[in-house]
Formats: sequence, C-alpha cells, structure tokens
Amino acid sequence: MSLTESRLYRETLAAAIAFHARKLWLEHGDDECFAMVVPGEEHPVFASIMGQAGREFGLVLFRGPTVGSDLMDVLGSDEPENAFQDDLTFLSFSMTRYEDVAPEGRSFLARAGVAGRRQDIVPFFFAKEPGKAPRKLTQPEVKTYLYALKGTLKAKEAGLLVPMPFRPGEETLTLLLSGDPLDPEVTTECRRLGSSGAEETHVDEREDIVPAPDDLDGWKRCDQRLFRRAQGRLKETVDSHELALELYFGSRDAYRRFLNDPNDQFPSTCFFEWYWHDHRVASTGMSLAERMLSGALPQAERLLLEARLRAVPSLFKVERIEKGKSLTVLDVLFGGETMVYDKALSESATVNMGLAARVFPAGSFHLVSPLGPPLAPLELDGALGFLQHL
Repeated sequence: MSLTESRLYRETLAAAIAFHARKLWLEHGDDECFAMVVPGEEHPVFASIMGQAGREFGLVLFRGPTVGSDLMDVLGSDEPENAFQDDLTFLSFSMTRYEDVAPEGRSFLARAGVAGRRQDIVPFFFAKEPGKAPRKLTQPEVKTYLYALKGTLKAKEAGLLVPMPFRPGEETLTLLLSGDPLDPEVTTECRRLGSSGAEETHVDEREDIVPAPDDLDGWKRCDQRLFRRAQGRLKETVDSHELALELYFGSRDAYRRFLNDPNDQFPSTCFFEWYWHDHRVASTGMSLAERMLSGALPQAERLLLEARLRAVPSLFKVERIEKGKSLTVLDVLFGGETMVYDKALSESATVNMGLAARVFPAGSFHLVSPLGPPLAPLELDGALGFLQHL
C-alpha cells in the first residue's frame, strides 16, 4: 500500500516502541545477527538486536556491498567498542530521553508528530557512513526500518527468529520481507553469505515447508536448524547451567576438565543433547525441548522435535556400515535393527562398536544423536552389566 510521509513516520515510530516493549535483548545478544532482504535495499542488510549490555536498546541495520567483510574487520579487531561507528555503514534506532536526542533524531520525531518533553523516552533514529557525521534518515530509509521492525517481530512470534554469531561462508538466517510494510510477508531461508555480504550459494528452501519424505538432505538441514534454534534458546535457562553441569559430569572439577579441552567438543555436544531433551530445573517442570514444542515452530522442525522426544535413549551396537552414508545398528536394550544416516559417523565407526544414542525418524529415514563416547566391544559388555546391576 502507499503511505503518506506523515503516516510512514508515525507507523515507524509506533513499530519502534512495540519492538522495545518486546524486550528481545533478554533472549538475543548483540554479538548475534541475522540477515534481511528488504524491498528497496540493493543488498541484504545485517541486523543486530541491541540492549543485552544494559544500554542502547534497539535494532541496528548494517548495510552496503561490503557489509560482511566490514563486520568481520570490526568484530575481529581490538579496537574500542565504538569502532563500528567509524568504520561501518548502518542505520540505528535506540531508546533514549528526548532531551538527549540529537537534531537529526528530533527531525524524525517532528515528522511523526511527536513534541516530547525532556524526560520522555523516545526512539532515536539516525544513519551513519564511515568518516561522516550521523545524519537523519531519508524517507526510503524510514521505510526500510518499518519493514525491518515489523518483519523481525513477526518472525519472532512465528518462532522463526534465530540470530547467531556471523561467520562468513556459514549459513546465515535470512528473513525475506515483501508486501505491505505495515504487515509484511515473512519467509526464511538459510543463505551462505560471503565476506562481501553478497550471496555465495543459496539454499533454496523455506523453513515453513516440510521436505519430501525421501529428501534426506532437506531433513538434515531442518535438524541442523532445530539444533541451532535450541542453542539460541539456551540463554533462557542460564541460571540452571551450573547445577546441570555438575549433575551431568559428576562434579565441578570434572565438567571443567571436559569442557576446557579446545580440541574436543564432543563432551559439550553430549551435555547439550541431554540438557535440551531431559534436564528439568524441577521434577514437575518442562525441559527446554518441551518448552520449544509448546511454542511456535516451523512444521518440519516440530515434526523432528516430536520424534526426538518420542525416541528413548539407548545403547546400540554397530552391525553393518556403508562408508560415507549409513550404519545399521542393533538396539541392545530394547531390540530391533535400524539403518541410520550419518556420513561422519559411518566413516569413523567400526563394526561391533557400542554407541549411546538417540535414534529418531526424519521423513523416510532415521537420524542419530550420540549421547556419549563410542564403546569398544568389551566396554559395551561392561556397560550392559553395569546397567543390569543398577
């Protein structure tokens, strides 16, 4: 729809206030980001939710053809915290007292019809280019912000917003915004964005579409997204981490010994699988996975999480291996053979090896989540004897 200038500024102001009220900084750190494709913007913009440090609550949008490399230069440097204001091209909004709003920000408020009092907390919008003073937003930039604020909140409510630290060459959550800026259509893709911020390769897959039953790669990508989403939600339960670590590893010294080895991430992965699915702060409480399932999730991820929660952790023995593709495993506790598809595990496993794991269906296939270190055949017998004794 077509917006008059005055309504554009009023709606963007209201969207900023609604964004602030949602308090997304309690869930997402300012070192995390996500990309957005916004109508009218030539290149994807990178967004970061501000406020976890206890100040400058808002949303910053990094722009330009070299935004990826610019971000990495700043994030990887030892320069002061305000270095990004000198080196990057961005749009910014944060909440501040009206008396502290610079002239370029008061121009925005005036066009939105706001005549603030000194102590009023209001959104402060400005634009910045390297080596230049902050300036007021142009009308197209205000529209970009309207899309970004509305789209981010809509993605959050649909369970689609999973910001992660940006690393060039890795998949980045990308919101695709279109349609009415007051109520934009929001779909998501995982795009592999290069150091320039431009798209290198494109995973042509919407998160809200369930892969075909025989699309193994599609189901694996969904499970990877679900795993990243769960890691992003881990911050909600930070108060219980210390107790959970001691419970899982047996003691504080043990978990520090296991987790401080930079060359072995396997213990932390196994801990997270247990924490995500099984740990409860109280016996009557919900696990992180159960809380995720009770909220908004893309349908494919919901199906996978339901399958994960139905799967009972068990001990498996490797019966057959097809290198680079799959393994056939025997459930030695409950019986039955299953073929699981895991390229890395098929290349490292040996026949008769034991594996503590969770095996769950994904489309026409079964995937596996290891829950502990592999066991040699004699160790497997010992583990079974120990369980029988218990």
